[in-house]
Amino acid sequence: MPAFPPTVKPSTIDDFFMSVMLKMSKKDPTDITTPNYPLFRKLEKKEVKGVIEENPGHGPVRDIYYKTEDRYTELSAGQKIQPRDYRPHENLTRLQFDWIMLISHLAISTYDWENINTPEELGTFLTRKKKGVDKSHRNRLVNYLWEGITVGGQKLFGIKDVIRFTPTADPTRGAVGGVGVADVSNHTNKSKNFNAAFDQYVGGGQTATMLDSGANSLLSLYIDCGYNDGEGADAFPDLMPCNEIYWRCLHRLAQRKLCFYDDNSMKELGVPGITFQTMTAFYDRNIPNDPNTSTYGVSMLWNSNYFEWAYAKGIRHRWSKGRERDLDTAYCWDKYSQVTALWHGLDRFGVHYGIIPTPTTS
Repeated sequence: MPAFPPTVKPSTIDDFFMSVMLKMSKKDPTDITTPNYPLFRKLEKKEVKGVIEENPGHGPVRDIYYKTEDRYTELSAGQKIQPRDYRPHENLTRLQFDWIMLISHLAISTYDWENINTPEELGTFLTRKKKGVDKSHRNRLVNYLWEGITVGGQKLFGIKDVIRFTPTADPTRGAVGGVGVADVSNHTNKSKNFNAAFDQYVGGGQTATMLDSGANSLLSLYIDCGYNDGEGADAFPDLMPCNEIYWRCLHRLAQRKLCFYDDNSMKELGVPGITFQTMTAFYDRNIPNDPNTSTYGVSMLWNSNYFEWAYAKGIRHRWSKGRERDLDTAYCWDKYSQVTALWHGLDRFGVHYGIIPTPTTS
């Protein structure tokens, strides 16, 4: 390529090169296709957990307690001597998760390459192409997070696999972490079908809402998700992604000061949020439809202390060196990520559905 010094080759077109050579004179193209992913954004921004790195090789593992031990001896003045119980402790099991590698490809034709006249033009051209691949790569990872994936028998369990409307059996993809619901009954999410109007009036006065009315209310599900032992507030859900119908119901309740908007939500999630107990609710288009009917509201109670999105160390958004493909008349770069989803405490997650968006009156 005549405009370049002879030492510059396609294999050296990396972030450092572009940051030094590039002189952007125009704004980036407007993105009208990539959706907003507030839950994934929250995982990326979380200070302690959320997105972590683990060593590559065999997939990561997590331990869970599946029962409380009862190895103790009780004495009194009337019963001073008792034998000790020396049975071995068998109270925890190990969850095994699998790695999935994602490779995205950036290819530039030889024709385009040879028709770029200056380093600045190449920098602009490559940066925009690279950003497009970055977005595509991230979109696919978000799809893994929600939908899950199986590659060659190895499984990544997504949100829709794990947080189910009927949680009495294992997901279709199989036992999460290799441990089935039949083996450990608590190794599954909570679920409540409200199956009623979000707001009810009698004689012009409000008498009930989906927030706290009855055993299938949002508050009841929230309590269930924090029932087992945890570190204070960490035992309870902190996020609540919901579909548009549920979000509209929450908005109307917030207008009546039964719940309130979260001022920090735009900063942390990139979307407005409404608080309930320790949770921030927000709209996410990835929420599945209600099994009763698609016109009902659905939300998922999410505890980010019992989930990690894990990258393999050294294989996280990594770009390869470029290579020229003579037979294909193109230059090519690859972007690698190796990921898995770590679920360890499924009873901290829940789904609330059956929310009818029309108030009832009598």
